[in-house]
Amino acid sequence: MAGAPVSFMVDGIHFVERNRTKLINGVRMVVPIADELLDKGVIQQECYDDIKETKTPQEQMRKLYDNVVAKGQKAKEIFYRILQMKEPLLVSDGPSHVDGAPVQPGAAAPQVSMSATTGGRIVAPQISGSNFQGPVNMNFS
Repeated sequence: MAGAPVSFMVDGIHFVERNRTKLINGVRMVVPIADELLDKGVIQQECYDDIKETKTPQEQMRKLYDNVVAKGQKAKEIFYRILQMKEPLLVSDGPSHVDGAPVQPGAAAPQVSMSATTGGRIVAPQISGSNFQGPVNMNFS
C-alpha cells in the first residue's frame, strides 16, 4: 500500500476494493475496459476471452474485478485510472467538482434546461450555477 496515490486510498483500503458492488452493478461497458487492461498487460488473453464470452455485464465485471484484484496494488491503480476515463460518474464518490470548481457542501446542483428545435434536435443547453459554455448538439432522430 505504500506509495499509492492518496486519491485511491481511504483508511488503507483502495477505491476498487471499497466499491466492489458499485462497480459490478454499475459498469455496463466492460469489454472496452478489458481492452485497456489487456493492452496494459494487467489481464491475459485467456481472461479477456472469458469476459467476452460471458453474457451479462455483472458477470463480466465480476470476472474482471476478481482478476484485477488478484494481481495486486499496481493492477488496481491501473484499473482505477481506466475507470476514471471510461466511467467517470461511477468512480466519483459524489459531485465534488463542477467545471473544475469545488462544489460547496449543501450547494444546489447545476440545473439544466434545454430548448428543442425541429427534428428532435437539442441545441445550446442553459446550465445555471456553472461555467459551462455550450452549445451541445444532440440528434434524437
